[in-house]
This record gives sequence, C-alpha cells and structure tokens, in this order.
Amino acid sequence: MMKTTIASCSIIALCMVSFLTCGPSYVMDTPDEFAHFHKEKRFLKYISSDGVRVKVSSMKNEPKGDVAMWQNAMEKYLSGKGYHLTEKNPIATTENIKGTYSEYIYSYNAEPYIYGIALFAEDEHLFLVEAGGPKKHYLARREKIRKAISTLKVK
Repeated sequence: MMKTTIASCSIIALCMVSFLTCGPSYVMDTPDEFAHFHKEKRFLKYISSDGVRVKVSSMKNEPKGDVAMWQNAMEKYLSGKGYHLTEKNPIATTENIKGTYSEYIYSYNAEPYIYGIALFAEDEHLFLVEAGGPKKHYLARREKIRKAISTLKVK
C-alpha cells in the first residue's frame, strides 16, 4: 500500500519533469533510523521501520529550466492531482547545491500522508529527493530527512 503510494508519487514527478536518464552519479547519507532499501545507478532508496520512504533520483534538465520554473510546474501538476502545498522553502546542501524543499499533504485510504520533495536544478540535470509516508510518522522523521538531503553530493 505505502510502496504503491510512493511509487505513484515518483511516477508523477518523473512524468511531470522529463524522461529518467542515468545522468551524473550522486550520493546522499542514509537518513538516521532508515535502512538502505535498494540501490542501482539511477536512484537510491531508503525506508524506515514505520514505512516512511525516501528516494533520490536524477534526470535531464529538459526542457532546460531553473529551480523556480520546475517548482512552479510541479506545484501546478500536484495540485491538479489533489495534493495541497503546505510548505515551500529554499534549501542548500553542504556542497552549496541550491534548490527548494516542498511538502504536500494528501489523503490515502482516509489517512493524511505527506509527500516531501527537494528539487535541485543544475545546468544539465535535475536532482529530486522525494519522501513520503503517513503524516504522524513523516513528521517524526522530517528533520532526519532534511539533514540527509543536506548531504547530497554530485560526483
């Protein structure tokens, strides 16, 4: 159930943005109290014991745009799918990659869920760190997720 929700959110983001490509490689520290779930060249996945999931991916910046343009496109797309923006802030990694962090709330099986997404745009590539889970569990892990996002490095 939760896996399907996160997979759906990932597909929404990927379809809305562009086609998935191998792109440059990247690393991110595993969030505290999360386990590395799956790894391959194109993305990283982490999961907590209570079902909160995190996924890191990259894709071509096509059509070419900056963080503001992609953030606006994402907001419009997700709001059209029933997601309600609750937070949007600038974010930067320790490597000084600048982007935005947004959170949306939505209902799944009559339970509130949070979908958080950090979006970074460089000249040729976009980097997404998506996280989601039941609101009560996500909120308890939010700062650990944000701390991990700050460690994103592009190789």
